[in-house]
Amino acid sequence: MNLRSATVLATAILAVGCSRGGGTPAADDVRGWTAVLTSSDVYGQKRAVEALVRIGEPAIPGLRGALADPGLDTRLAAVRALARLGAPAGPALGLALRDVDPVVRREACDALVAIGPSAADEMRGALDAPNHAMRENAVLCAARLGAAGVSVLPGALADPDGRVLDRGVEAAIAIGPASLPALEEARAKLQGTGRAAVDRAIEEIRRRDGSKPPA
Repeated sequence: MNLRSATVLATAILAVGCSRGGGTPAADDVRGWTAVLTSSDVYGQKRAVEALVRIGEPAIPGLRGALADPGLDTRLAAVRALARLGAPAGPALGLALRDVDPVVRREACDALVAIGPSAADEMRGALDAPNHAMRENAVLCAARLGAAGVSVLPGALADPDGRVLDRGVEAAIAIGPASLPALEEARAKLQGTGRAAVDRAIEEIRRRDGSKPPA
């Protein structure tokens, strides 16, 4: 641990020690441990994660801010702390789906899937990400929710990037019959290779399900 990291850690510990009465954590506690989280010291970051998780929901704004840190280790630490805070951290984890690093995105996805069906809103929100890889990840993440991920399909199947549309088709097949209405709606609007891909998905789902197209 270098001198700067040791100083930051000591400041955070002092702030925690000075919080009032052992009740609701003081804002200084969150600020102090967030400062440690954004330091370059791995030991300090681990201490900060544990401390912020103990603080709980009041720590979420600080962890959300840490997601914008340029350091990959800091952003990963923030995602891992948010993952342990569960559903209240869902919106912050949704931001992490837009991270430039695929490892951060993957861990954010894992955390959102663990939250369950309510996390579909965060995955759908990530469809406005500027990079196709971010949007693809969000779509495949939604597929892991099963039928609860259907709400992500309309945006994916309407995406102007064919790679995202392809992920939407993959997700629809993985979800199964619950995705048929979204596929039929998309089919009516698509042409060319996009429509052909949707047709194949519809056929595959019906084949697996043993169902027939409506007369």
